[in-house]
Amino acid sequence: MMRHRIRSLVLLLCAALASLATECGQRGPRGLEPTQIATVRLLFVSRPAAAPPPMQTGEYEACLERMGQVTNVAPSWRNFQNIPLVETMPNNFEVSFNDVPVGVTNSMAVRDRNECRRDPRGNGRVTTGVSINGTPIETVDPATGGLFFTIDATGTVSSPNATTGSPGG
Repeated sequence: MMRHRIRSLVLLLCAALASLATECGQRGPRGLEPTQIATVRLLFVSRPAAAPPPMQTGEYEACLERMGQVTNVAPSWRNFQNIPLVETMPNNFEVSFNDVPVGVTNSMAVRDRNECRRDPRGNGRVTTGVSINGTPIETVDPATGGLFFTIDATGTVSSPNATTGSPGG
C-alpha cells in the first residue's frame, strides 16, 4: 500500500514537472517587456540556372539534401527552421510572417534549387533577389551568407550594416 502511494506521488510529481517544462518556451522570463512584432511579406526572385553537367549530378543531389530539397527560408525569429517558399510564378517565391520582432536585427538564410545548379558543392544559399515588404535585402554576412534586416512597428524595413551585431544566419 505504501509503495503504491509513493509511486502515485512520484508519477504526479513527474507529470507536474513535465507540464512546467513544456510551458518554458512559450513565455518569457517575468519582468521582461513583451516583444513587439510585425507582419512581413518576403519575396524572392530566383535567377534560373541550367541543369548541372551529368558528372555533377551526385553533387547537385547532395546540395539539394543540404538545403532541404525545396526553395526555403530559415529565419532567426523561428530558430532557423526551414520554411518552404511558395512559387507564385516561375522562379518567383513568397511567404508571409506575422511574428517578426520589431526594432532588432533579424537574419535569415534563403536557399534555392537554382543556386544548387550553379554551385553543386554549396548549400543552395542565395544572397540576391530577396525583398521584404518591397525593400531589397542587401546586407549579407560574409561568413555565413545570411541576410540581415530590421523592421519598425509600421512595417518599414531596412537593411542594416552586417557589422552592427548580427544574430547569425
